[in-house]
Amino acid sequence: MQVSSAVSQLRTTNLAESIRFYTTRVGLRLEFQYQDFYAGIRAGSQLFHLKLVDEPRRTR
Repeated sequence: MQVSSAVSQLRTTNLAESIRFYTTRVGLRLEFQYQDFYAGIRAGSQLFHLKLVDEPRRTR
């Protein structure tokens, strides 16, 4: 099997604020939103996903 593309997924603790940031401050376009926990943001021909998580991932 050959992978032809991949979509990046960014985790966020505030989906609404992340959508607002990427669309109003950065100027990208909301491609889709699924309920209150998942969304897609379009940057030209590229797409990335935002996923709501309960808390930030902790690194050591």
